Amino acid sequence: MNLMQTKRPSLLGLTAVAMFVVVACASHDDPVGRALGSRDESSTSPELIKQASEFGGVAIPTGAEVLQAHVDSAMDTRYQLVLKMSPADLPTLLTESHFTKPLTRDYPPFEPIIAGPDLASSPSVVRAQDRYRNSAGKSVYRTVIVDEREPDVRFVHLNMNTT
Repeated sequence: MNLMQTKRPSLLGLTAVAMFVVVACASHDDPVGRALGSRDESSTSPELIKQASEFGGVAIPTGAEVLQAHVDSAMDTRYQLVLKMSPADLPTLLTESHFTKPLTRDYPPFEPIIAGPDLASSPSVVRAQDRYRNSAGKSVYRTVIVDEREPDVRFVHLNMNTT
């Protein structure tokens, strides 16, 4: 009887370790490893662009072209927008979006981007970060990165997240 009692806890321990290994090795693309209600989507759909704009308080100028919008969320939420616009539209974007910090020169390594030319090949990149309280009352940390590679075009990368 004592032999059986000593084997039961070690069998239980072995089962627990095996379950831990299976969960730890699960792929990130596997729904088992994802949080319930999580979201990961990229598109140029008007609905996703509107959600991203409202989340980050971003006023997209009428002349701007949206190259990509992205959302990923689980416990935290992050929206990303990439815009192509004229240099004349950039002050409108910043002013109407109530960015509070000035743009300053940025240097490699750059944050990963979701669309547009590689920032590492640009002769001039500027950025700013601020904190914004959106209409839902959430604090949103916003980063704007501007690629100034061409005199008549600006590629604007907006990253907006709750952490």
